[in-house]
Amino acid sequence: METLLFSGRSIWTMVHGIVLGGAALMGLAAALFSLRAMHPVGDAAAEQRQSRYLAWLMVSVALMLWLTVIVGTYVTFPPYRATPPEGLTDLARYPRSLIRSD
Repeated sequence: METLLFSGRSIWTMVHGIVLGGAALMGLAAALFSLRAMHPVGDAAAEQRQSRYLAWLMVSVALMLWLTVIVGTYVTFPPYRATPPEGLTDLARYPRSLIRSD
């Protein structure tokens, strides 16, 4: 019997948390560093180019954050809300919450 190292659900969780969330955090750190490192050089073209790069960096950070939210909301989280059908005995496909509702 062949066992998979990662299921499709766990891969989407890793994409959501590590890839998209990590990229957004790295981009935000780069944008904050860019703001701190920008010095007026006196050359208008160089300042305009720096501002353009910073604007593109911020747009890409915003895109990564929105992708993280969308993947988390519509791909990663729905299995945790699913209610198993009545009479089902194998609940392996329905993850349990760590919070008890007793």
